[in-house]
Amino acid sequence: MDRKLGAPLLFTAILILGTLLRIAQLGHHELGIDEANSVIIAAGTLHELFQRLIDDANAPIYYLLLHFWMKAGGQGEVAVRALSLIMGMGLVALLYVAGRRLFNERAAIVASLFAAVGPMTIYYSQTARMYMLLPVLSLAGFLSLVSTIETNRARSWIAYALLMTATLYTHNYGLFLFPLGWVAIAWRSSRSMNKNRSFDFRSAGRLGRSLAAAQAGALLLYLPWFLVFLSQNELERYNWISRYMTGIHPAFYVPMSLEAFIPGGALPEYFDYLGFGTNGSVRIILVIACAVLALSAARPGQRPGRMTDRAGLAILYLLVPLAVAWSVSLFKPVYLIGRYDFIAFPGFALVMGIGASNLVRVPGFDKRIPALVYSTLILLSSLTVLVPYYNGAPRRKAEIRAEYLSRFAGERDMVILTGLRRAAIEYYLIQKHSSLRLFSFPLSTERHLGIFDAETLLHRPEELERDGAALLQTARETLPGDGTLWVVDYPAPDVNRRLYHHLQEMKQLIDPLGREMGILSFQWEGGEAK
Repeated sequence: MDRKLGAPLLFTAILILGTLLRIAQLGHHELGIDEANSVIIAAGTLHELFQRLIDDANAPIYYLLLHFWMKAGGQGEVAVRALSLIMGMGLVALLYVAGRRLFNERAAIVASLFAAVGPMTIYYSQTARMYMLLPVLSLAGFLSLVSTIETNRARSWIAYALLMTATLYTHNYGLFLFPLGWVAIAWRSSRSMNKNRSFDFRSAGRLGRSLAAAQAGALLLYLPWFLVFLSQNELERYNWISRYMTGIHPAFYVPMSLEAFIPGGALPEYFDYLGFGTNGSVRIILVIACAVLALSAARPGQRPGRMTDRAGLAILYLLVPLAVAWSVSLFKPVYLIGRYDFIAFPGFALVMGIGASNLVRVPGFDKRIPALVYSTLILLSSLTVLVPYYNGAPRRKAEIRAEYLSRFAGERDMVILTGLRRAAIEYYLIQKHSSLRLFSFPLSTERHLGIFDAETLLHRPEELERDGAALLQTARETLPGDGTLWVVDYPAPDVNRRLYHHLQEMKQLIDPLGREMGILSFQWEGGEAK
């Protein structure tokens, strides 16, 4: 095979494999809470979209993309997830481009393979959320940062500023990329010191001034949404992260993120319900193998040069955002393994590619053996996780509940969805063209269908009592005497009893089918409101 054609053909095969893995069972499971909330937000008018985002904890770019995407492709499960699938394959392609531009073909192939078959990248490519767009913009920003540091051209700094702005408008975690620029300049200057025995203060100063101007421009463009972000910055919005991270010592945050990036490595507990499985023996082998690649990537080149400098930048790209997020998390819970840390995944893939590329230059190594061994190991380890994921039974509880309500509830009835029940059920009711009247308990969850913190709410009993009384008053005023009030229960009994206390004025109906699904029904005593 022509060497010039070999790498592009391999990449094409990787691209096809990654696409097939993402298409497989794209609509197997129903939309989750956050996915359904994304669709509901994006489905409204642009004015409604921004109004809802004011109460949401995320930035607007993904929702705008999804808004226009749904106008063309509809709101079905496969349609809304296809946008993330395209973003996922965009990450695979961009890693190949980055590997070739910054390093070589072997590094590009290995980096793109990690992204193509990694269980986390596949899962987020099948999820209607912004988590695939974030690493794509992060990687594009890193490419522009390397270009700006090496050339200091004005157009490169403008591209960097715009990409940083886009990242910030995709997720607030983009803020954790900003220190990378300063660390990268310090790294480049230290490399000059190693070569010339003197620190290049003049070059560092020029780059620093340009970087400061670019980042200031990005922050200025971000300012309108940053003001919204400050209003969103309520402690309770982050409490759920604390619960997920309970029992994990902060010293293990970054190491656990790195393992989650490995195909076949351990994933956080909240992935368990998806059916992902890992083999303990395989995990140990994988961690050792990836550690070897990391050490190989960090190994100094035969002589100081551009590729060695860039390898250091890639390592910094992996570690600096994680370190910044870790530092902030010591004061406020923002570090979430296997999700927000995904912004640094492209750095991990590049480091693995660099390591594999460096191995082939070790004397005595056949250049084809390391690539073959590592490619086979990546594929097999990924399969150990993906096979149970693909074979898992479909999750359809929200869709079944929506089907039940659309069948038995009337348009004049009243449906109260407690806790986090509303988003997914509302999505499936919309798909069934249902016009049921929906209400939330607590009322605050209606502003953001994906945020519910029982522990915080229990410290506000007056609010819960007030919400329960308000819903009962709405039932008195609008529910006909022969109408039914339906309550979809969420497993938060200490919160929900504040609602049920008020509903004691009504007669609870006996419906075994509804009770099995956690759907309770009530009517007025004697068929009339009191």
